[in-house]
Amino acid sequence: MFALVDVNSFYASCETMFRPDLRGKPVVMLSNNDGCVIARSAEAKALQLPMGAPYFKLKDEFRRHKVHVFSSNYVLYADMSNRVMTTLEDMAPSVEIYSIDEAFMNLTGDRNCRVLEDYKPQANSDALMRVVDGLNQSGKGKLGFAGQGMQKTWAMKREMLSPAYTTRFSDLPVAR
Repeated sequence: MFALVDVNSFYASCETMFRPDLRGKPVVMLSNNDGCVIARSAEAKALQLPMGAPYFKLKDEFRRHKVHVFSSNYVLYADMSNRVMTTLEDMAPSVEIYSIDEAFMNLTGDRNCRVLEDYKPQANSDALMRVVDGLNQSGKGKLGFAGQGMQKTWAMKREMLSPAYTTRFSDLPVAR
């Protein structure tokens, strides 16, 4: 059995993680050079603000609806993605990262499955759960499992990765 983990409104959730004042408010991210809308919070989606639309065409609508507009911050998104993927890798024997906010977890066999509520807290669990909770701040789109009965074998093309590539914090060398 495989689980598909997908963080809803990932870029918007990353932006609001450190700005609790923006939670529940419409937020959009713009492409490089602030050209087009590339991500929206659930609140911005509810306003039917279109994806891919040029900023200059929506500027007045953003003002009217008090939409908070951000330039894309790929360093932040990569860092938050790494935190989520590391948490997932601690929970399952095999995780294949599909995109910045999606991964497939191999849950084959009952012995490999863990229910989130039964997951024993570790020293860093509170901090990691705050990250996950922040990403899922709206109450919708909690990290969830899907894809039961999938027949395709999912495999990342890892031949291009360095042999030292890891998303596990415990695998990183310690400098003393």
